[in-house]
Amino acid sequence: MEMITRLLFSSNCASGGTSIGAYASIGHLLLDAAALVAAATPLVLGSAMNDNAFAYAQPFIRCALLTRVCAASALWMNRSARSAQAQSVRGVFHRLEHAGAINVALCVSVAVVLLGPTAGAQHRFGAKILARYYSLNASSSGGAPDFISALERMEQVAAAALTTCLFNALFNATRRRLLGLPLQGIIETLEYHAQQVLTDLDFHSTDVQGLDISVLGYVLDKMSQIVKRNDSENGGPALIEAILEDHEDIDGRTREWLVSYEHGNSSKGNSATSRISAFKSVVSSFVRKGDVGVPFMNMDIGALNSWDFDVFDVENKELTPYILRMFHELTLLEIVDVFKLRRFIAEVENVYRDNPYHCFKHAVDVTHTTYRFIQLVRQHVNLSQIEMFALLVAALVHDMDHPGVTNAYLIATRDPLALMYNDESVLENLHLERFFSLCHNKDDANILSAFDEATYRRVRRSIISCVMHTDMAHHFKLVSRLNEIVTLSKTNNVITGSPMKQNVNQDRDSAPAGTAMGSFKTDEERQLMMNIILHCADISNAVKPNKLYVKWATRVIEEFFNQGDRERVKGLPISPMMDRESTSMALSQINFMEFVIAPLYVQFAAVFPSTTFLLSRLVENRLHYQEAYEVELTEATALDGVSRASEKESFRIRFRTLLEKHALHRHVPDGENETMRAILELPHSRRGSGKTSAPGTPIKPAAPGTPAKRLSEPSA
Repeated sequence: MEMITRLLFSSNCASGGTSIGAYASIGHLLLDAAALVAAATPLVLGSAMNDNAFAYAQPFIRCALLTRVCAASALWMNRSARSAQAQSVRGVFHRLEHAGAINVALCVSVAVVLLGPTAGAQHRFGAKILARYYSLNASSSGGAPDFISALERMEQVAAAALTTCLFNALFNATRRRLLGLPLQGIIETLEYHAQQVLTDLDFHSTDVQGLDISVLGYVLDKMSQIVKRNDSENGGPALIEAILEDHEDIDGRTREWLVSYEHGNSSKGNSATSRISAFKSVVSSFVRKGDVGVPFMNMDIGALNSWDFDVFDVENKELTPYILRMFHELTLLEIVDVFKLRRFIAEVENVYRDNPYHCFKHAVDVTHTTYRFIQLVRQHVNLSQIEMFALLVAALVHDMDHPGVTNAYLIATRDPLALMYNDESVLENLHLERFFSLCHNKDDANILSAFDEATYRRVRRSIISCVMHTDMAHHFKLVSRLNEIVTLSKTNNVITGSPMKQNVNQDRDSAPAGTAMGSFKTDEERQLMMNIILHCADISNAVKPNKLYVKWATRVIEEFFNQGDRERVKGLPISPMMDRESTSMALSQINFMEFVIAPLYVQFAAVFPSTTFLLSRLVENRLHYQEAYEVELTEATALDGVSRASEKESFRIRFRTLLEKHALHRHVPDGENETMRAILELPHSRRGSGKTSAPGTPIKPAAPGTPAKRLSEPSA
């Protein structure tokens, strides 16, 4: 079978034998010529064909024809994988794939030809129809019987070819999906490292490019021997053992002398050991469980580039390809080893705790939001690869090993972490320590190892600053800095972008010109920009689609309640919004959006106008929790009979004041909503929020996900 394969298909045909206008080998040309002869013979020889010696050769020609058709169909289905290799010498895996498809096709074709006499008897319908149409029958004069017989044979061949082609294509597609794709990455990586080894040994380039699977096996075997001989604390004992194995005829005195070195050698490693350690880090990326997953290039880029991307719809083990695809889309795989990055992500996932909110899914969600912000911000400011890399890594590690409680709790309980970090950004220091310790202690996960000293210090400094500024203690300082940028920046000598200067009746489609072009020039300003981007991503739930916001809000309030329960057990004062017996989830989100999110994102959108659409999501989510809170007020009134109409009115005035203060009227979503219409009809009042009374009687929060009228989602 190997000889037949080499004879008929010994080409480097990248298109699987389906190219037009040129043949890849003489074997292809002879095969097609024989197929034409086989098809024309019944018409030429007629009944005499059965007495001709050519009739005995016809099954073999049919077998070759079916093999050609099957192989072409199987290889055509993999045309997209081969197109990238068309301009260069094909690798080992593609040559194996080519040979495998042809061998399968040959086996299928032989089976069809052998079964032809029994199966082919059913395929005569076309010949009968033509004979009836032209009034031909066996008693007709001339060559009618021979013609009908020829048609029957041709129909049998066509039916056999079609059936064989479909079966073979389905079989090969299944084989490639279940076996080929998992092996492709392994073989291509082994081939790459084998090429590097042979190149370093001064092999000719043609020999390196034409690697065979046996050569890969030989190189891998030698690598395994090197690992075996050097994988020990000092490299000596294993090497001595290998020498004794290779020289069984060594005399006793020499053996004793070598063994004495096994016990007496006290050297502490060498350069070979470190190189083997590096090689082990690459190999471990294949064999560790965390690296098993779908190839990241198969990810749906449309879903990844959407604000509707929901990490809760993806299992943790399947999130790694999404993260890798983010790095790929920003061309960051050019500066970081993809195998180390994959190992790094797996290690980071293991460090995150299973908290309701501060968990690995939160890290991936923040990383995705940072990735989307980078795509939008790049419309206004040029970001270097190092800056984008530092941002994505900081987003991924910004909550590593989070214990599920706040800095204030750790300080109040005199936790060892608070003592270690002197009560200053305790959690943020913890996250950074976990990240840099991981890179330092695990070489196969050290994504910073490829940088030179200057670049390493720059990346380290940026990541530290970004993560430290996720501490909410820095929030209002960042808002103040953003406000300064918006106020001081000028376009055509006119201050633009400040929400206070916007007309409340401004057209919905218009947007401030933005101030980013004239800002963020110095290193300090660019670091400020990165800090702001990550901080905005960290608390971005309120500007995401409502269904995502509700999921995250439910989780964060549950984590807050867990801390409140701990504080109650310890006899500590329960922190605000953390008492599950009195806290209103809707009220907590209203306060968060009005006092934290709105001031930040209004200025963020002024600096980067491409993010302005997020303010529409903010208004929509504020309306959602306005309605949810009014439902809570109604339920509380039904329980105790105390009217809360004034409190309901006061929060509507607060909503109206929020729209006025930040010029958010143009971001009110379209659609008929009674609550929003009533709010917009309230009289204008800049002091509305100051006149409202504080929430009255504590209300037990409604069940998570309280139904509320929803507005249509704005398009990004």
